[in-house]
Amino acid sequence: MTEPRNPVRAHVDYDIRSPFRSYFRVARDLVVEPEAFFRAVRDGSLWGPTQFVFATYSLVLLLVAPFFLLFFATMFSRLANLDSSAATSLSIREIVGLAAPFLAIVLTPFFGVLGTFVGALIWHPFVALSVGPGRGAGFRETYRITAYQSLPYVVGGLIPLLGFFVALGGMSYVGVFGVMGAHGTTTTRAIVSVAIPLVLTFLLFIALVIVAIAIATSASR
Repeated sequence: MTEPRNPVRAHVDYDIRSPFRSYFRVARDLVVEPEAFFRAVRDGSLWGPTQFVFATYSLVLLLVAPFFLLFFATMFSRLANLDSSAATSLSIREIVGLAAPFLAIVLTPFFGVLGTFVGALIWHPFVALSVGPGRGAGFRETYRITAYQSLPYVVGGLIPLLGFFVALGGMSYVGVFGVMGAHGTTTTRAIVSVAIPLVLTFLLFIALVIVAIAIATSASR
């Protein structure tokens, strides 16, 4: 008995045991079959998505590592050129200022995971409201969607000028199909769950701009 030529490919979460192969497999699923992917992995643990967020930010660090190495090499060369009295007279504030960029780079993946969790906490009430009480899944599934949204978010941040629109479009795409697959809801409800926070964020941004203009105008009088 011959096997079918086009067997259904199983969708599974990111697996750190095969970091690069698993990462690009998941990335492919998010682009080509996002709804089927989230439907297939909806009952999984939070460990795989969390590892995916960590891997996403770690890969970005690898891509930009040469620029940071150049920056640190320049910084340390300047310190080496200082005489001993000038080097020992550096204040605590100056030392912290020199160490802060390095610590920020090292901790970026951890901050990415923390930001993803906070983002899921903020987004989940809108998802629950849009899907309907008792109709969708819980916070775990919303967190999973938010975790995998880290890919378009970070990719958009690396693209100059149009990066914001790439990130916004990619996150909305993954978000809509993620809510449909993970929460088992309709396209309309999924779109609403993504659109409401976007509209509120836009209105908040406009309000902040108006307040800033008002403060600047009153200060100039």
